[in-house]
Amino acid sequence: MIGNALLMERAAELYCKIFQEEPWKEKFRPSQALKIMQEQFKRPKAMALAALEGNEVVGFAWMYQLLETDLKEGSRFSPRLKFLFEGQKNVFYFQEVGIKKELRRQGIGEKLTRELLRREKEKGADVVVLSTNPKAKPIISMFSKIGFQNTGIVRPPKELGRTYWVLELRK
Repeated sequence: MIGNALLMERAAELYCKIFQEEPWKEKFRPSQALKIMQEQFKRPKAMALAALEGNEVVGFAWMYQLLETDLKEGSRFSPRLKFLFEGQKNVFYFQEVGIKKELRRQGIGEKLTRELLRREKEKGADVVVLSTNPKAKPIISMFSKIGFQNTGIVRPPKELGRTYWVLELRK
């Protein structure tokens, strides 16, 4: 068993490797990724899962509760998502899922995603939203298989080319 701090550091290192790839091309350093992760884990009802091989983090997924007050012009959460909150729904944002390149397409990401969704549903999540790049075909395939549907709403900034996808956990 490795401690949470070391686990987060290793997840941040993997995050940087994964998101340097196409179509993301992000240039985070592990220290920057770790800081972002720590901030997101302070959000309401944040939950993360990691896949380990020994003491190596080979995958991760995390999400947190999205509040209606997060939907602001100029933020990453489009005000056009307001419809998600109709009927006092508990809305969650699926922030990330990532798997070490050599281990992809083995079902690890799907297992992490499904388990995270199951746990958050048990804690009251009604609907989950995420954003992804339409060029990320493998992850789109996985999200579609799980039941996420593309809303067609473009996530700010529009230059990222990402759209929001939604999954109703309770209908």
